[in-house]
Parts: sequence; structure tokens; C-alpha cells
Amino acid sequence: MSPTCGWTYQRLERLFGESIGAPGRVELDLGGAQGMETALRIAFSAVGPGTVPVFEGAFHGRSGVTSMLSSSPRYRELLAAWGLEVVRLPVPIAAAVRMPRHR
Repeated sequence: MSPTCGWTYQRLERLFGESIGAPGRVELDLGGAQGMETALRIAFSAVGPGTVPVFEGAFHGRSGVTSMLSSSPRYRELLAAWGLEVVRLPVPIAAAVRMPRHR
């Protein structure tokens, strides 16, 4: 890790720690799928494996783990044997608000 990168991590950890009132660590990922996988690893290490709630139609990235969260059956079926239990929830705002079309 470069000295600049190390300084950036330390500064971000300090700023986040001050804003939430507790010490912690910062992780910078290359993309959304990697960030989702990191979040699942953190959650599972804290409370053990469990059910993962996702919003129907949301995009969770493309990786081995996030494909199981996909709203598309063609991606979910490939990795169903991993046994990750996923509960799909309707998007609350989509039912209440109609999004304007871009012209």
C-alpha cells in the first residue's frame, strides 16, 4: 500500500469514527459487487449465516455471490446449490410513486 493510500485510510477511519461515535475500519472496493460481498461477509461474521433480504428488481452487481441475489432466475439458478437463503421484497417506493419518464 502506498503511503498516500495508508494516510487516506487513516483519515477516513478517523472521520467515520468521529461521525458515528465508535472506532471502526474502512474498506474501499473496486465495484458494487465486491462491496456487496464484503458487506455479506461482515454481516455473516458478526451474526452467522442467515437470510438475506433484497428488493425485487434491484441490481446487486455481477459476481458469484451477488448473482444469487439477482432478480433474474437465469443468474440465480446457476448458484442455487450454495444454499444462500434470499427473501425478495417488493420495492416500497415503486408501488407508491410512479417515476416520470425521461424525454
